[in-house]
Amino acid sequence: MFRTLGSLSNAQLAVRTMISPQSANEMVKAMEARGWIERKPDPSHGRIIQISLTEEGQAILRDCDARVREVEQIMFPDLRDEELAQLHAQLRAAVRAVSLEGI
Repeated sequence: MFRTLGSLSNAQLAVRTMISPQSANEMVKAMEARGWIERKPDPSHGRIIQISLTEEGQAILRDCDARVREVEQIMFPDLRDEELAQLHAQLRAAVRAVSLEGI
């Protein structure tokens, strides 16, 4: 999310992670306290606060990416890169479909 969009509002984060806005707010507070994200007012809308990763947050994300790759290799040792990319696309489509249904 942050990698492609750069920053998100709390509401956008809640929708994209399929959690309630209240839960997203608690998650944001905890991540901000750890120095992983920062919040700044949206330049085009004064009431919206944009959330973005700090340098430390980006480092954590890179570490998570590496760990996910390790787990994927354990779970799907026989998949070629193209097949893994196809699986990722299918999973993203499934998440989008569930999000659109409000589940």
